[in-house]
Amino acid sequence: MYERYQKPLFIVENGFGAFDKVEADGQINDDYRIDYLRAHIEEMKKAVIERRRRSDRLHAVGLHRLRVVHHR
Repeated sequence: MYERYQKPLFIVENGFGAFDKVEADGQINDDYRIDYLRAHIEEMKKAVIERRRRSDRLHAVGLHRLRVVHHR
């Protein structure tokens, strides 16, 4: 897209859809989602380091569960 429009690309949402099963106690076991986001964040870190680019925004509901801290 950059080659065509010469504008930076911002990914504003990352994730995947899933059919969550609500357990009898009301909880949703979504370890698969946590694992997906953890792996995605690790790849973002690699890209930032390798390309020396800054990644300013990542928003995901419950991101605090991954213990991710953003430092400026």
